[in-house]
Amino acid sequence: MPELTVTINKWLETTKPHLTENEFAKTKLLAESFVNEAEPLQDYLRQKSQKKKNWFSDWWLDMAYLGYRAPLPVWSSPGIIMPPQDFSNSDEKWLSFTARLVEAVLDYKRKIDADLVKVDMSGSLPMDMVQYTQLYGATRIPGLVSDSQVVDSDPNYIIVMHRGNAFVMETKDVNGNDLNASQIYFSLQHTLAESKRLGSIGKIGLLTSDTRQSWYRAHQVLKVQDSETLSKIEGSSFILCLDENLQESGSGKDKLTSTALNGLHGMGTGVNGSNRWYDKALQFIVAKSGEVAICNEHSFAEAVPTMNIADHVIDILMQDTNASLITSGGIDIQSLPTILPFKTEVEQLHPLIQESSSNLDSLVSDLDMKVLDYQEFGKEAVKRLQLSPDSFIQMGIQLAFNQMHQVPAATYESASTRIFAEGRTDVIRSCSEESLHFSKIFQSQQESLAAKKEALINAMKGHNSYAKMAVQGQGVDRHLQGLKMAATEMGRPIPELYKDSGYVRSSRMRLSTSQISSRHGSLCCYGPLELDGYGCSYSIGSNQLRFSISAMKSNQETDADEFASRLAKSLTDIHDLCIVTAKAKL
Repeated sequence: MPELTVTINKWLETTKPHLTENEFAKTKLLAESFVNEAEPLQDYLRQKSQKKKNWFSDWWLDMAYLGYRAPLPVWSSPGIIMPPQDFSNSDEKWLSFTARLVEAVLDYKRKIDADLVKVDMSGSLPMDMVQYTQLYGATRIPGLVSDSQVVDSDPNYIIVMHRGNAFVMETKDVNGNDLNASQIYFSLQHTLAESKRLGSIGKIGLLTSDTRQSWYRAHQVLKVQDSETLSKIEGSSFILCLDENLQESGSGKDKLTSTALNGLHGMGTGVNGSNRWYDKALQFIVAKSGEVAICNEHSFAEAVPTMNIADHVIDILMQDTNASLITSGGIDIQSLPTILPFKTEVEQLHPLIQESSSNLDSLVSDLDMKVLDYQEFGKEAVKRLQLSPDSFIQMGIQLAFNQMHQVPAATYESASTRIFAEGRTDVIRSCSEESLHFSKIFQSQQESLAAKKEALINAMKGHNSYAKMAVQGQGVDRHLQGLKMAATEMGRPIPELYKDSGYVRSSRMRLSTSQISSRHGSLCCYGPLELDGYGCSYSIGSNQLRFSISAMKSNQETDADEFASRLAKSLTDIHDLCIVTAKAKL
């Protein structure tokens, strides 16, 4: 439990970039009175921490996820962009790759069940691994006010979706043995043939893309007339989405960016938007044109466990990708996938489907996305400069935003707090007085290179120090949110601090960032937190950096392509500064 005075003093420092001197003086007075006012709230948190494994996790689950009423795609569920493939428009290559992917995903589930997954570490400290057990068989259930979660720990089937039609595919044969890649290929081949024979496009999945209230209304109808089908989908281990050729969608985007967009929202109703079930914790997406992605319902876990699944899948796929999976033996007919029929008349849900379709297409047309594949250098070059790669990148992001918009941006960088039981995240507030000073001085023609380098080092030291505090549970955001929740539960009025410009501005995160690195160059992606902001996830490789940058086209200030260009230049310029000043010392 962080100390109240320590939190307030740290928080005050983070408000400075966003306030004038007079505004800061007012905020400081409010903060000083808040320390006394909030002591009963702090006591409430202390008492809660003695009764629960984690004093904040239940509040966070509800406020960040289950109580969140906006659509899951873009606004909540992140995507994982995996390396693109070349199937040469061949069904055999497409399904062979997908069969091996499914086999590898199931293999990782066996490792989780056998407790063979290597424990994640934060420095020398082990991290809570419970999130890994909450991915397979996990489904979010829509509610009117707040959603709920269901986890079936041992489902022996998956759902395969193609053209919006859902098929049940058993993952064990009639003798109880796990299906191998050849058997999975045979099952997928049968599924594809059956879906093409049907000729129709299922629309029910579109309902899961809408606001939670809208999907709840439709879910209530389906529960009455299609409870068995609904339960089958919700109880599956995961969803496999066989997607259409994205190159025919006419998006005009490069393959990595197309993969990001397809992973987040399926490119809309006219492409793969209906070929999803967004409530499922894991959706593996393989398009015939070679785009491969994972869509991760966020309430169960952060993206790191999902990224580790992706890395494991690629490890397996790299071992043997050429052997043919076509076999004369096939699998027992009883194990072939069967379609899940919806008895509910489409006409009965037609207004809601039409509304969901329209809303999804509006979101698709509004989301701006650019994947920056930066090849100039990676973490090894930054380490040779004896600098922290993450702090280096964060200063690049700060500089790019400041150059483009000429104002500081309150910044959310995700800090994992999984060294604690049931830990999720806190916030590294990367925008600081030091980072703002660096951004300004770097753009000045009058300042020396030495002064710019000194400002950079100070900003990076400040960032690195804050990051270490945040992962140890000493960030300010979750503590302040907890105190506010305590006031609500105690029936007390919300303190004035939460209405102050210092709190409001420093909490309106125009930059939402996270480092989620992959051994194979996979990359996380998500939408911005604010309509006038950016989402900016990145993966740090040895000799390359990858960024997924999102923004909303409806906002006239932001532009994902321009931000990507400025970020690339900022990274290069900062690196060049470090090289030149290092040589000057020799």
